[in-house]
Amino acid sequence: MTEFLPISSSGHLVLVSEYINYSSPGIVFETSVHLATTAVVVVYFRRTIWNLLLGIKGDKAARLYCLKILLAFFATAAIGYFLLQVGVMQVLRTSIFSGSMLIITAFVLVTARWVKTARLQAYEWDISWKSALLMGLAQGVSILPGISRSGLTIVTGLWSGASKQSVAEFSFLLSVPTMLAAAGVGILMSPPMSYEDVGDVIAGSITAFIFGYIAIQWFIRWLQNDHIWKFSLYCLLVGTCSTAAWIWL
Repeated sequence: MTEFLPISSSGHLVLVSEYINYSSPGIVFETSVHLATTAVVVVYFRRTIWNLLLGIKGDKAARLYCLKILLAFFATAAIGYFLLQVGVMQVLRTSIFSGSMLIITAFVLVTARWVKTARLQAYEWDISWKSALLMGLAQGVSILPGISRSGLTIVTGLWSGASKQSVAEFSFLLSVPTMLAAAGVGILMSPPMSYEDVGDVIAGSITAFIFGYIAIQWFIRWLQNDHIWKFSLYCLLVGTCSTAAWIWL
């Protein structure tokens, strides 16, 4: 659910694993969960993806849209590569950092209340190059645990002047190549998985797909009704409690 709701899936993986003292099978488990939620995006936006694929050959707008996704993807990859090279990700996977980033996510989400983007989508592939680049950079920053990918990319797109429908579609479609690339890197970097962990991986993947599909429908309705900012209350609460618990303990 946290993959699509703007409350940071990576941050919740860190917090929940720490508080229930769960020893995750590692990158393979997280990768399988992300692949399951990627499948949710493909299923939910299957008509949009199919129309996009059909239009690549004869529709200039569709081709440009694919190039914009590619631009945003490379912007994300550049930031992700930098963070991996400096070796900070393992240090940042702590409850104090994730809690702090959730507080930042809360402040980002609450700004959506003041975004003036009431216009409707002008045409099927309505997203500007500027919005695509900024959303790609925002997705790169959301690699940090506690920073919501969907929240940061969508709010960034709204502030860049795009419509709610445009940023929602672009954000979720952008997640498909991003998650697939991250899954490939994760599998290559991870040690062989024990047969004892196969059950965890299967259970996690099935659960992620079911609840991910429920969450994506719910979230898009909230976005269309201008309620995305309300998730800031949850992020602020969890972030503050996590940070306070880490300091107290």
